[in-house]
Amino acid sequence: VHFLTALGRCVDFNVTCHPTEVGEFIVNFTPVACMQRIKVPKGEGAMGLDFDFQNPETSERFTEKRLPVASVDCSHCKGNVLAASDEYWQMALDGRPMLERLYDFNSKPGARAIAEAYLRGAASARPA
Repeated sequence: VHFLTALGRCVDFNVTCHPTEVGEFIVNFTPVACMQRIKVPKGEGAMGLDFDFQNPETSERFTEKRLPVASVDCSHCKGNVLAASDEYWQMALDGRPMLERLYDFNSKPGARAIAEAYLRGAASARPA
């Protein structure tokens, strides 16, 4: 709720849960931008088609970023990338650097500062 209050309704979230060796779980709750599908001239879009995906917060486009997918979601954020062509397959083989580019492309500017301030306040509000 805090992110929605601070960022408004134009925010999406990537949420994953990962087990640890000792039976605990790590939950990753990442605010991301709401990607927009935009029309572009045929041949200039994703896979040479007439559309591209744009981060409305940064105006960056999917086709400018050397990425095999446009968004972090339940499969992509964990490295399960559905590469739709040989070119995208080669991009996916970049591994961690590709995932870093993907998260950078999907970033919601200001979200990290909001999370840090919230966590600092929550930590200081806990009883000693």
